[in-house]
Amino acid sequence: MSGKKAYRLAAEKSDILVSRREKNLEKFKNVCNIQRAAETRLLNSFEASVIFSQEEGGSGSCIDESGIILTCCHVLEDSIGKVKVGRRKYGVFMSGLTFLAEAIALDEKADIAVMKIIKSESSKGVQVLTFPFVALAEDGENKKNQRCYCVGQPFPYDLEGEDGEDGEKMDWELVTTSRGRIKRVMAGDVLDNFEIGKLVHDAWTYWGHSGAPLY
Repeated sequence: MSGKKAYRLAAEKSDILVSRREKNLEKFKNVCNIQRAAETRLLNSFEASVIFSQEEGGSGSCIDESGIILTCCHVLEDSIGKVKVGRRKYGVFMSGLTFLAEAIALDEKADIAVMKIIKSESSKGVQVLTFPFVALAEDGENKKNQRCYCVGQPFPYDLEGEDGEDGEKMDWELVTTSRGRIKRVMAGDVLDNFEIGKLVHDAWTYWGHSGAPLY
């Protein structure tokens, strides 16, 4: 996708998120059962979630106020082996704030990409230097039967058809929040994320959710 097309798609997604911000936030609160404003940790996780400006989806999360984005390697390219440090992608925060980020570290085995926001401006043209963020989970926090929430953008077309072709357009929202529980961690190297990875949960995800944060 050309830079101009990616920027245009980011702008389109930004407009959608801005117009639906209150509805998206309300759905997030309902799914997460947030009833008090004091529950800032989950609210911060919504604000720190991002989606990328590509037609096939791709999501992530900001993990530092300076604009460090955590996502999957395969969100940046159609093949993990093609991903290189320096790869750039446009993205959008839940507030509608658009940004351009650059890959600064990659782990192909874990399918993890760390990106740094290098450019972001508000709708009024003011450069943004700090961003909403969440902290990474500590070792041992992902416990069996623990409640979890997933925020991301599903692929807009049915990919479950037998012929493997893109099917009919689905009626999913640009951003979805789902609730589930952590079931278990499969045996083996927890950092080996070949195919589906080791963490088993039942929050709803679909093609295109790649890189979506699990809170």
